[in-house]
Amino acid sequence: MKYVTFIELIQKAVSNKTGIIKLYLGDEDRATNRIYDAQLNDTKKSIEIKTISLDEYIKDKKIDFIKIDVEGSELGVIEGMKSIFQNNKQIKIITEFFPFLIEKSGNKPKEILKELENLNFEMFEILY
Repeated sequence: MKYVTFIELIQKAVSNKTGIIKLYLGDEDRATNRIYDAQLNDTKKSIEIKTISLDEYIKDKKIDFIKIDVEGSELGVIEGMKSIFQNNKQIKIITEFFPFLIEKSGNKPKEILKELENLNFEMFEILY
């Protein structure tokens, strides 16, 4: 079986809908940019950016694997992938799970786990 890896970079944040949102910029580390104001004293500036759901962006393509690392906004990404989950029953996901940032984003960590459980995902913890 031959696998093809497809990576395309676009300047949009993945969310549960398409629109415009504020991106709060981390002062020292761009990996800490977030689409919510966590009031952690590490963000002082924000810019407006476009958002898109993965269902809208990917449409009917076959997807085997998705990596999610969105600083606590994982629930929105998962909510924007309902068609992908329906059309790709064997999809695998690896995601960062950081309860502190999930709560700062306005969500509950258990909501994400429950949503993945409802989608019939088997979950494993990878410690580093």
